[in-house]
Amino acid sequence: MKTSIKIAIALLISLIPTGVIAQEEGNTNDPEKQEIMNKLDSTKVSFDFKDQSLESIIDYLRDFSGLNIVIDQKAIEKLGENNKITMKLNDITLKVALKLILSNKDLTATYKDRVLMIVPKEDAEKKVTLKIYDIKDLLVKLHDFPGPHVTIEPPPSAVPGRSGGGIVITPADDNELLTPDNIVEIIKQNTADGKWDSNSNASIELSSEGLLTVRQTQKAHNEIAVILAKLRQYK
Repeated sequence: MKTSIKIAIALLISLIPTGVIAQEEGNTNDPEKQEIMNKLDSTKVSFDFKDQSLESIIDYLRDFSGLNIVIDQKAIEKLGENNKITMKLNDITLKVALKLILSNKDLTATYKDRVLMIVPKEDAEKKVTLKIYDIKDLLVKLHDFPGPHVTIEPPPSAVPGRSGGGIVITPADDNELLTPDNIVEIIKQNTADGKWDSNSNASIELSSEGLLTVRQTQKAHNEIAVILAKLRQYK
């Protein structure tokens, strides 16, 4: 019988927090982007909106903050007649205010070229960033050992009466090796809800030099980082 090795993690992959502003592909060290993020965190705003349209609210926040905030046409079409917002907030950061206003309408903001674009949340979730992971150490150190099976248990709240949750790594049979294809498959099955094919912008490729090139959402990148860390612990 195989022995299951359960590796506890501080935060379940499903609970890894994501930012208020969705990631766009590009330079994550962009100083202009960081300047806007700092302004969102430091600018305080108070307002009392009563049955105001999203357009008029964004106009107010744009004039108040000096930031370039634009509503995408898809967001306007999504709202339709459900375009009125009533909300009162006092002395709260612009970042939190935007989050509350937009999440109430299933919208979010993305950043590109010094502009905050208001878009439907489902569109933002398909936005990908490019990251390269050096996993040569995994290929070298684990190549001659049986490759593990990796599964992610749901959090306790998802299964009544169940405790625990997290990543479970089960050693495979002796004739199963951890190969480059195994690693790619482990990642694809346990990140992005296992639905890589549903996002045409997503891709994953492992070079012969051990460099893993991934285009995926920020949430998926967070999940990949957790899995690679656990595979390194397993070796």
